Amino acid sequence: MDCGAGLGTTIYLSKNYFNNPSLYAYENDIFTHKYLEHIGAKYFSGDLLESLKSEKKETYNLIILSHFLEHISPSSLVNYVELLLSKLKAEELLLIEVPHDNWMKYPHLLSSNPPHVGFFSIKALKTLFNTRAHIHSCKAIGSSVHKKRSLIIKIVEKIYSTIYSVVFKVPYTMNGNCIIICVGAKH
Repeated sequence: MDCGAGLGTTIYLSKNYFNNPSLYAYENDIFTHKYLEHIGAKYFSGDLLESLKSEKKETYNLIILSHFLEHISPSSLVNYVELLLSKLKAEELLLIEVPHDNWMKYPHLLSSNPPHVGFFSIKALKTLFNTRAHIHSCKAIGSSVHKKRSLIIKIVEKIYSTIYSVVFKVPYTMNGNCIIICVGAKH
């Protein structure tokens, strides 16, 4: 399941790696719906919470929220996280990528289009997921502003980029200034 799937590129590429995957997408852009249908994805639109609640029995191996969570109202955030975690199959993953909220370090993130209504630091994400999920990884990734990165960040970038390249058979370039968190539901 890819939330904010756009044209469904990520889930479409999963067809090359996973054996006969079921493709699910959440996307409100009506212009992408024809393409999502074309690639064989079942898509949801409208309110994500209501869409997922209506699919009571459906669970997913992987849920991707790449630059999606920062557009969720802070008052709804906990509900989204809890529902998404409840939709994960046992031992499966929720992968989230959000812009880093350190505006001193990344001043160009102060403006965004469409606007971000939530802002995340590593500490905020860990707090949000700490009691709800098993946190496998939560790291700041990349920086187009500051080229000096610690060895551990370089290793995490390399691992993430390799996993993405192997799983989806496409190169993944870290555009910098992001936080990646990978969590599994507590069942």
